[in-house]
Amino acid sequence: MYHGLVYYTKLDNQRISDFRQRYDPTVELIDDHLTIVFPVPDKISETLLSKHIKNVLNTWKPFDIHINSFIKTWDHWFFLTLEEGKEEVIRLYNEMYVGILEPYYRSDLFIPHVGVGYVGKGQFDIFNPHDELDEDSYQKAQNDFKHIEVDYWRRIDKLTLVSINNEFKELKNLKDYIL
Repeated sequence: MYHGLVYYTKLDNQRISDFRQRYDPTVELIDDHLTIVFPVPDKISETLLSKHIKNVLNTWKPFDIHINSFIKTWDHWFFLTLEEGKEEVIRLYNEMYVGILEPYYRSDLFIPHVGVGYVGKGQFDIFNPHDELDEDSYQKAQNDFKHIEVDYWRRIDKLTLVSINNEFKELKNLKDYIL
């Protein structure tokens, strides 16, 4: 089992939902979200992780983000990215990955984002990203996304601790943290 920490963005856009249905392999697992702590093994207990999260969030106040860009990443994901609030999300991410989470810290891979689709060849593996692009899927996704307007302001005021089974097929919301 794994644990992660997310902010549910609740984009409420049928076109984005349709896009995720077509291209996002995690659409049935989790709603649209911004990840703050990527899945870490449950050898760090839920109790210890929860205490760590509370300690980090103790100094945080709610803050706004502006989601208004669309990019394709090196590992062939389509991300909605942040124009504003990006620095705060990066700072929060960095603060989370101290102490018990330090061994899992990856500053080189972190881009504050909402994942909406994957266009790599083969099945997506979170721990072993593919490096080969599925050109047909990529072209179709690019065309589909042309009709989607991205301009969302959200206030990050609550984060949710989630658990994910080893097969990444089941997810449970465990606990909310109010900023």
